[in-house]
Amino acid sequence: MLLYPMEDVLRKNDLERSQRIATEAAKLFNEAQIEVNKERVVAAERVGYFCAGAISLSFTLIGYLFSNTEAKLVLNSNISEFISLLDLLILGWINLSISIVLSLLIRLWNASYINYSNAEYWTSKQRQHEDRVFKSIETGYIPLSIDVSLNDAITNVKNSRDNFEDLEKISSKKASFWLKTINLTQASIYVGSVLGFIFLIYFLIIVNFRLIL
Repeated sequence: MLLYPMEDVLRKNDLERSQRIATEAAKLFNEAQIEVNKERVVAAERVGYFCAGAISLSFTLIGYLFSNTEAKLVLNSNISEFISLLDLLILGWINLSISIVLSLLIRLWNASYINYSNAEYWTSKQRQHEDRVFKSIETGYIPLSIDVSLNDAITNVKNSRDNFEDLEKISSKKASFWLKTINLTQASIYVGSVLGFIFLIYFLIIVNFRLIL
């Protein structure tokens, strides 16, 4: 029976405990990343809902203002030589509409990102497995599952590894593309909503100020 020094046993137990902690931390981080991704998509969608609500309310307000003769005159006025008061309203609607459209598409684009991200992970693990099999065969060991000659086994595993490597590269590029698309879409949703609300608020402030005066 082989006996180990106490220090080696303690060191081995410490390393195993450290590995378990690291593995658990990696698992928790991965779960957190998934939740963060979901929350970002949900938040962007909710911004789209608020933008749609703002446009709906503004249509109701405009209908009321146009029914009022004095307010109608104010709406037809200008705030500068080249910009009319209605231009502010239209700019607000355009920005809010962009946010709404993008909020409807972001879940679809996020699904594409998740698909290619998982495909990249799967193909990378398959490639690594084929690498190990290839190295084993090169040393003269043929796995029991491979019932062919040594040369044929090397050729088959090499082709399989190359195929997975090509798929991994393609999946990586597409996952990167969709991730950039999602980030740009989220930024556009928030920028569009902020600009849209600014234009609408500015429009309402000017209308109320001129009606009061």
